[in-house]
Amino acid sequence: MPHTNKKELLSARLLIKYASDNVPTKAEKKILIEAASEAASIMRSAVWKMDRLVLFNRPESYLSPIVDEHFRMGGSETKKERTRHLAKVRSGMLTLSFQLNTGLYLIDVDSERRPPDAGGDDFKGTRGYVTNYRPPERGPIHPDFDLAGRSYSPRGLARIIIHEASHRFQFTRDKAYNYNRPKFEAMTVDDALNNADSWAYAALSIDSKSVESSATMVANGHHGQDHS
Repeated sequence: MPHTNKKELLSARLLIKYASDNVPTKAEKKILIEAASEAASIMRSAVWKMDRLVLFNRPESYLSPIVDEHFRMGGSETKKERTRHLAKVRSGMLTLSFQLNTGLYLIDVDSERRPPDAGGDDFKGTRGYVTNYRPPERGPIHPDFDLAGRSYSPRGLARIIIHEASHRFQFTRDKAYNYNRPKFEAMTVDDALNNADSWAYAALSIDSKSVESSATMVANGHHGQDHS
């Protein structure tokens, strides 16, 4: 029997799968629904604001520090290079928005109870991942549903969903995590454009019109220090 063997449609756009001996509580399901909805809303907001900039030539305004921070722009790049990079950001946000707004299929990591033949200790502490099979395709998003009942708010879980969605639909890598500041700040623009955390935190930042980071998420109670 597969480790995760039960599917449940939580809303019109959210299907989840979990182990029958580890059913999410009603409270956890509510947070999962809210997280999926918030992830979709964040991406719609990010696309609209990037459209205004890239398609309608509006001033960068509050977007400048956001893209400079998360995509490591603002260095020695030329105006032409910046325009090209901003177009890539807009295109990537559009891809993520389309995927997250047409529906989500989430499978529980179940890191605390996962048996040895399903990964066992390999997944202890894992907050989320995407199955990589039949390259270049990637499989469904696996967030840890237990986070919904612990220190993660819907927005905190939305960040994980967007991060993992960028792996699945944009084939990004984990070049650097936002909480690892020296490594994050050392990335090139090309590295950042291929980095999952850059997309997740940039989307959050564009949505809130301010630079969001791992530190601000902790400070605002969206997740604890034990994040990834």
